[in-house]
Amino acid sequence: MRQLSHFLIITVLMFSSCGKKDEKKELEEFPVVEIPQKNITGYQRFPAHIEGTVDVEIRPKIDGFLEEIYVDEGQVVKAGDRLFKLETRSLQGEVESSYAQIQSQKANVEAAKIEVEKMRPLVEKGIISDINLKTAMANFAEAQSNLATAYNDYESVKEKQNYQYVTTAVDGVVGSIPYRQGTLVGKDIDKPLTMVSKIDSLYVYFNMSEKDFFKFLRETEGATLQQKIKNFPAISLELPDNSIYSEKGIIQTTTGQINPNTGTATFRAIVSNPGRILNSGNSATVRIPQNYKDVVLVPKQAVSEEQAKLYVFKVVEGDTIKKTLIKSNREIDNVLIVEEGLQRKERVVIAGLTTIKEDIKIKPKPESFDSIRKSIKPVF
Repeated sequence: MRQLSHFLIITVLMFSSCGKKDEKKELEEFPVVEIPQKNITGYQRFPAHIEGTVDVEIRPKIDGFLEEIYVDEGQVVKAGDRLFKLETRSLQGEVESSYAQIQSQKANVEAAKIEVEKMRPLVEKGIISDINLKTAMANFAEAQSNLATAYNDYESVKEKQNYQYVTTAVDGVVGSIPYRQGTLVGKDIDKPLTMVSKIDSLYVYFNMSEKDFFKFLRETEGATLQQKIKNFPAISLELPDNSIYSEKGIIQTTTGQINPNTGTATFRAIVSNPGRILNSGNSATVRIPQNYKDVVLVPKQAVSEEQAKLYVFKVVEGDTIKKTLIKSNREIDNVLIVEEGLQRKERVVIAGLTTIKEDIKIKPKPESFDSIRKSIKPVF
């Protein structure tokens, strides 16, 4: 009987021990992160387009067929360089005709001069009336005037002939060339022959909504608009491949007026372009930094949304889950700035939010906040 009692006691203890082991095994593991309180920099982003500090349209001054193209797209040129040559054989006829007209007018001047010299002694001797001399002198003056006009016409045609060479008035980089050899072009063409842009520095234009514009006025130091612009932080450019351009930019000016059609104000920044990596016509995104000091942060992946409210699963005493309402109105690269609901060093679950339940006990798996943040690729 005593042996049977011992057997029953041992059996109960074994089952009790197994039950505890099973209970321990049933605790599900969830990754958790400790909430930090730190400084963070966010960025306001605005679509922008880029232009050279000088953009000059190159247009022909005369009509003609495009005979020669001396440059290529992207080529660096200096002021005075020839870019194109137009076929101007038709102008050669005008030059020759104008030159012949000069010779003809010279002959007329000489003939009129001889007539005056012939008339003068006859008038002095009273053989003929002085009216004849005055008429001859008037004809001589008219011939001289016609000769001067012929010279002017000749110079005009010669200058026009020189327009066969299309040059640039500024240093810069040649843009797109939409025309090919043999194309008939002229001063009234829709598109210029090309654009020469000065791109050692570039203008960056972007628009700010009326709401953002007044936020800029409110939050930036300065008594006047120009003082506020001067105190504005340096901007950075995010390129189409999401890379950040190496050179910072400075905002120079703004229209200050809200466009009634778009509801925006236009800003212009300038950025250095020493390697000529960027060009006139490129697009980018302007990033304006905003610094937040000593704020509570939570990874976006730890937050669930229900009926426009934000919740996290907080790990409280005894590794128990508590569903907690938080408030946040700012997200920076998939990290939320928490205004209410969380404090520094509290822990939250960062995965399995759809399966976890409130008040259950879990096995926390600690994760580093910084490693979690680095592993998340920002979505722009």
